Amino acid sequence: IVPDGLVVPACAQACPTQAITFGNTLDPTSRVARLKKRAADYLLRARRVNRVLDKVAQWAAVGRLLGLSTKPLAVDSTTSVLDVGAGNGTFTWYWAERAGHVVGVDFSRNLLRRSPCRSSMAQADAARLPFRDRQFDVVAESNFLHHVSDPVVILREMARVTRRHVVLVEPNRWHLPMTLFMALHRPDWRGLRFDRGHVARLANRAGLRLAAAEAQGAIYPNQTPARLVGPLARFDRPSRMGAYVVAVLENP
Repeated sequence: IVPDGLVVPACAQACPTQAITFGNTLDPTSRVARLKKRAADYLLRARRVNRVLDKVAQWAAVGRLLGLSTKPLAVDSTTSVLDVGAGNGTFTWYWAERAGHVVGVDFSRNLLRRSPCRSSMAQADAARLPFRDRQFDVVAESNFLHHVSDPVVILREMARVTRRHVVLVEPNRWHLPMTLFMALHRPDWRGLRFDRGHVARLANRAGLRLAAAEAQGAIYPNQTPARLVGPLARFDRPSRMGAYVVAVLENP
């Protein structure tokens, strides 16, 4: 065992900053052990900061995505919003920044624990929402419908609990990178059906009126690294080739 200060090689003597240190790493009180822990803590904090920055970039992308297509909505501090299939809460956070009361629901407890809005999240089955009729002003979902076998059932349940609007964000099959990803990723195969026309047909079958819909977006929430958000933002606008179809539906 080498205690602190017992070994001081020439390189350490020549380094006034003490960047080179010898000691016992097994002794938690030794200087070298404390330095090792400090470095590990620093790396851990750096990784956490990077994850936070990535999350902020994702949320910024959500804001651009929804901000362009939800103009028919009047969302303010008096608005109540339910986010169905909320997952890790990326879109729930967007709504929470704008509405007075927001609830996010998902069937996965693991995803709910990863949400930035954990106090507003609840576990629930989207086909049997535990809310009364017309309880929310807006009921939204994002990238959820294309994962279920019968999206019309979910849409009818969303329509039941909304007073005003239903908001949908789904992949656009005319966006080539999105189509390629869905084709290679089996859980997303149903997404290959989705475009503006398919969303309109689903809305009609669910008894909802299509108030507005457009394809847009070049930034992928939960996927785009923070360093790419800026360069891609210039392409983040309405386009038939946009990555997502954003639709606002109304109860007739």
